[in-house]
Amino acid sequence: MRTSVSARSRRNLARATGALATAAVLVLAMGGNAWASPKSDAFNRLLALNPGLSATELKRSMIDAAAATGLTYDQAVTTALGEAESHLSVSSANGVIASSGGGSCTTVNIQPATWKGDIYYTASSTYGISHGHVGIYSEKDYLTEARGSGQNSGEWYYYGRKYCKNIEIMTTPYSTATQTSAADYASAYLVNKPYNSNFAWNKGGNIDTLNCSELVYKAYKRSVNIDLDGDGGLGVYPNDIKNDSETTIYRTISA
Repeated sequence: MRTSVSARSRRNLARATGALATAAVLVLAMGGNAWASPKSDAFNRLLALNPGLSATELKRSMIDAAAATGLTYDQAVTTALGEAESHLSVSSANGVIASSGGGSCTTVNIQPATWKGDIYYTASSTYGISHGHVGIYSEKDYLTEARGSGQNSGEWYYYGRKYCKNIEIMTTPYSTATQTSAADYASAYLVNKPYNSNFAWNKGGNIDTLNCSELVYKAYKRSVNIDLDGDGGLGVYPNDIKNDSETTIYRTISA
């Protein structure tokens, strides 16, 4: 029998708290940027990895994250930093340098999905921080996504929309009705929202502002209580959705 989403989330978060906190120490140490405590250098590093977010906004989100998860404030900062560093390292190793609008990458036309509620992933960056981009098919031929800084989220017909090549289309193991519920939620409640550059803690809070992975995550989480976060950390990044055990890539668009 499949493990419940809530139980899975709690276990993932428990593992992520230790693993990502350790990763923060290792990555910073390897880079020669030693730090003293989460209240100072680690916080500043986390802020640098969430450009467009003010120190006040980040501090408030870390306080909220700590309250929601049972972590201390310092643990929340360290855990979020470990995750951010981990995603940055993976993206750099993979050479992901494209901008959210295409930028320096070679772009291709996206195609319709096989099922409503499917998800697409493409190489991308936000404010120069590379960690990919995701959106949801609110219909087989309509895309709902948070495009990037200065743009509201929206729903668009697929034809003529270009993304970095090797767009990966994925689905979940759930029923058509379940995926339809997530897609309908995105279309009804997650459009016309200003962009939010906070990836450190985007799983909690309201839906007044959204980033790309937050939109997809909350479409599934809030409508059908499915948690698509591969590493179970405080933030959900595009790669977390792509690498979740419950998403399966069935098509790659390279030309």
